[in-house]
Amino acid sequence: MELTIGQLNPHNLTAAPVLVPYFDTPRPAAGFPSPAAGYEQEEIDLNQVLLKHPEATFYCRAEGSCMSPTIDAGDLLIVDKREEIKTGDIILFPIGNEILVKKIIQHPDGSIELVSLTGENSPVHLPEDDPFIPIGKVISIIKQLP
Repeated sequence: MELTIGQLNPHNLTAAPVLVPYFDTPRPAAGFPSPAAGYEQEEIDLNQVLLKHPEATFYCRAEGSCMSPTIDAGDLLIVDKREEIKTGDIILFPIGNEILVKKIIQHPDGSIELVSLTGENSPVHLPEDDPFIPIGKVISIIKQLP
């Protein structure tokens, strides 16, 4: 999954609160919902729900299919530049003029491998002494359903 630096087009998420209706009762059921349940409504701020570090968070759209089914083309990625990155996380990182989205694996010898979820692309192997500087950790994915 590749994004060029020009396509990254980060949008800072520190804008005014985005309040949307939130229905907690009844919670959607996979079976038949209870017709007797009352409906309560409140508003939630998606920035508060989705962001730990709003000042260090941005979003961008994904392209490609190598991170499917977790990330598909067109998904909106919420990326936190301050969130701690550990093995198994999905991250954005630069290689040349491209921005890639991959899962990071750190091996016991200290080397780092960046892999696609589909296995369709060869892993990117980074030696222990490589000055690897990720852009940030993907903390949420917003999908549009067909």
